[in-house]
Amino acid sequence: MTLAPQLAVGAAPIVADDEYVLPKHLTSKATGRGPRFGEMVWDLRPFVLRTTTNARLDFSSGFADEIAVRTAKGCLFSRFRRGIPPVT
Repeated sequence: MTLAPQLAVGAAPIVADDEYVLPKHLTSKATGRGPRFGEMVWDLRPFVLRTTTNARLDFSSGFADEIAVRTAKGCLFSRFRRGIPPVT
């Protein structure tokens, strides 16, 4: 019988409120650097196709408390910052 590997448990890094959400290589002079982590509305319209109808993320409503807001922001921040391997 083999045991499953034990994953190390650690605290998630704390993201500063003034940290830009998008990595620098996804931005340009024309688009600017984009929203910051502490903003309650992340407007991503300059970074997506013009045919995309909803590219604003509003964290000011729909969440139970500040912890839920920071959790949602942290999850999206992580997805924007980490590459997704291509499907082969």
